[in-house]
Amino acid sequence: MDCQPLAFNYDRRFGVEIEVNALDGRDFVKHPLHSGELPLGIDYIGDLLRENTRKPVIINKWHYTHNNDGWVLKPDSSCGIELCSPVSKRWQGLKEICKVIDLLRLTPDIKADHRCSLHVHVEVADLDLVQLNKVLTYWVKCEPVFLDSVPLDRKLNRYCQSIGETELFNVQQGYDDVWQRLGSNKYLTANTYHYVKGRRRTVEFRIIGNEGCKNPYLVKNWVRLLVHFVEMVKNLPSPGRFRSNDPWSSFCWLDVVDVFQLLGFDGRFELSKGLEQTRAWFLANLYTNLSCNFEGVWGPRGRAVSKRQVDELVDKLRLDVGKHLSPSDSETLYSETYRA
Repeated sequence: MDCQPLAFNYDRRFGVEIEVNALDGRDFVKHPLHSGELPLGIDYIGDLLRENTRKPVIINKWHYTHNNDGWVLKPDSSCGIELCSPVSKRWQGLKEICKVIDLLRLTPDIKADHRCSLHVHVEVADLDLVQLNKVLTYWVKCEPVFLDSVPLDRKLNRYCQSIGETELFNVQQGYDDVWQRLGSNKYLTANTYHYVKGRRRTVEFRIIGNEGCKNPYLVKNWVRLLVHFVEMVKNLPSPGRFRSNDPWSSFCWLDVVDVFQLLGFDGRFELSKGLEQTRAWFLANLYTNLSCNFEGVWGPRGRAVSKRQVDELVDKLRLDVGKHLSPSDSETLYSETYRA
């Protein structure tokens, strides 16, 4: 093992967009907002945030939100209300985001139905285009395993399209324009839509559905996992051109064991308490969501190897799956023991 543990002590910045329903449950497709109209409840949620955070809270009409130092609330045309976090980093920033999501969880009037989802923006301004292309290429290679960890309805969601199932790439292609190709459609699992438009130098990750909008433990571990992923792959060698029988080459999909190796979750490194928690959480979600009653690439036949590997990892680590899916105490969520 390395003498220095892997830990969530990176300076990479991030932010989240949390979607919740308007308080009247309005169908915004059938009944869109009139010009200047704000969804019911946006002022109420704004007041909650003002009372419970130390950050400014701004309520605005819909607009692109970039580099904000406080919370911005605005209408969302599909579900009702979008809460955009301040630009954040390290445990302190993540903890503040989790506290807001916990506030939403504890407020019964605030709902987040199937129309809602959680988006994470991870800043990549420090990466040159070679590094950015590598990060995105490795995301495409790891994407099936990340999708294995979420429910079937999110795997099949048109607002979270699997890049590997599109025709954006093939194994014979090079890597110089990956960042541009993933900027063509903002509804991919990961996209550079705003990066390509020159608005913000981030990668947006859209896998998590409505369960993330009121689950601070999920968000804590998902954000930590994404930032850790970027840090672990940014300096890896390029996968290179396709090589027969080599899953590490080109855009070939990796299996669970490969992804755990890439993340440093395979036992080669000592992990901090925080990353140990994230590894256990990720594995518990894989165990829970891999077996789905569906014919196709995400069904039992299509993901049989990953299912076997997850079962073996759960046994090896003697993982209590239920414990790591939804902890019952705030100590597990906010304890300084698990901060890094």
